[in-house]
Amino acid sequence: MKAFPLSALLSLCALTPVISSPLEKTLSDFATRFQAAQPSDQQQAIWKLDWEDNLATALERSKKERRPILFVHVTNITGPSNFGSGHC
Repeated sequence: MKAFPLSALLSLCALTPVISSPLEKTLSDFATRFQAAQPSDQQQAIWKLDWEDNLATALERSKKERRPILFVHVTNITGPSNFGSGHC
C-alpha cells in the first residue's frame, strides 16, 4: 500500500520537467526579447545628468566639453544635502 503513493510521487516528479518545459521556454524567449528591446546606455545618455561636486570642476568641464552649466542650489535646514549622491 505504501508503494503506490511513492510510485505516484516519483511519476509526478518525472513528469514535472516535461510539464514545465514549455513554460520555461516561453519565459526564456520573453526574457530574451525584453533584453533585446532595452535601450543601450549610449541611447539613454541624454537622460543622465553628470553631476559635479563643486563649481570649479563644473566650469572646467564646461569649457572642455563646450557644454552649459545648470547650477542647482539647495538650502536644506533639516539635514545634509548632497546632489552627488542623490540626497537632497
